[in-house]
Amino acid sequence: MGLAAVAAAGVTVAAMVVMFEPQLPPAPPDGAAPTATNAAGRPYAQARVSTVPERPGAGEEYTLRIDLLDGSTGRPVDDLVVHHEALAHVVVTSEDGRYFRHVHPLRTAPGRLEVRMRADRSGRYLAYAELEREDSGGQLVSSSFQVGKGSADDSEEERPETGDAAPVLRPAVPVAGRPVTIELAAPAGVRPWLGMTGHLLVRNEDGSFLGHVHEMGTPGSRLRFTFSFPEPGRYLAWAQYATRDRIVTAPFTVNVTGDAPGTAAEPTGEATGQDTGESAAGAEAGDTARNEAGTAAWTAAREAARGETGEAMGDMTGSGR
Repeated sequence: MGLAAVAAAGVTVAAMVVMFEPQLPPAPPDGAAPTATNAAGRPYAQARVSTVPERPGAGEEYTLRIDLLDGSTGRPVDDLVVHHEALAHVVVTSEDGRYFRHVHPLRTAPGRLEVRMRADRSGRYLAYAELEREDSGGQLVSSSFQVGKGSADDSEEERPETGDAAPVLRPAVPVAGRPVTIELAAPAGVRPWLGMTGHLLVRNEDGSFLGHVHEMGTPGSRLRFTFSFPEPGRYLAWAQYATRDRIVTAPFTVNVTGDAPGTAAEPTGEATGQDTGESAAGAEAGDTARNEAGTAAWTAAREAARGETGEAMGDMTGSGR
């Protein structure tokens, strides 16, 4: 009887193997391109950022090159999909934030994106690329590069169109980890750009963090963004929107506290500015109740920004001059 039981168990195991084996997915062949087999999607891409020439001089045109490699196979990533009307969104800023570009590179080879640019000052630059692969979610890759000294000619640098109104923050003193509403007056004729009414890009001071959110409403006299700053500290921000014939960039800075009220935002440097004069009572009374001194300081900073920071106009052309 014992032998019969063992034999029966062997038959049962064999039947289970026969029943379940056909349900196992076949193994991919060696060297095959990665495919999405679960909700996690494809592996992340790894980015190598370089410039041609290797160390451009200030004022000289150069090519910013981004080579994307699959994190699993090391093969070129050539399955990017268009999101927000572009194959990739690239943001380049100088370390101090006085230089800003938001451009859209072109695919020039499998796994390679390139855009022509020009930097008007020497120093370290930070580059961020937002991209999305097929069957996967969005990803942000970042790197840095150096621009050497050169004979920069400011007259050749394409200058931005900057906004005329100071942003208003609610609450006036942002707290890390809590949502903040950032409101910006906009002129008549604002049109959707890259699928959205407005864009807000936020970078922390050392460049280790970049955030990008959108104004989801319909074009009107005011743009409203909601953003949560991850940590206390000073942040550089750029709000962007489009009118009939130009892209407008409004630079400003925000100081974020940890858990207690403090200084919310301040005009600082030549290229950034923020209205700091709105009191709590003024915020409740309406958008026009601002401290005149704070508005004047923001206006002065904005005027300096007209010659110091901006957005390249060639959205989909691969040109970021």
